[in-house]
Amino acid sequence: MSKKKGLSFEEKRSRMVDLFFEKDEREEVMEELTKRRAEREVLTRELEKYRESDPEVLHKVRGQTSEAREAANRWTGQSCLSLPHRQVSLVFPCHTV
Repeated sequence: MSKKKGLSFEEKRSRMVDLFFEKDEREEVMEELTKRRAEREVLTRELEKYRESDPEVLHKVRGQTSEAREAANRWTGQSCLSLPHRQVSLVFPCHTV
């Protein structure tokens, strides 16, 4: 510490920290922060599990399915795939033997 400049940066910082937080209180706050971050991480992972059920994602998937069905119909020149995806059976009536 020089007499001209006063306290060094580290000394000023440690005094400010001591003023704002007592060490025990600071440790408690840091523990709480760590717990909250861990909880957030768990909730984020859980949210990712249910992402497939998100209405926006379902709408996007349905649109992609519709586009793929139209492309398949264009490619084959048939409309046997024009049934909704729930009603498609394993027997394709478009192909006659």
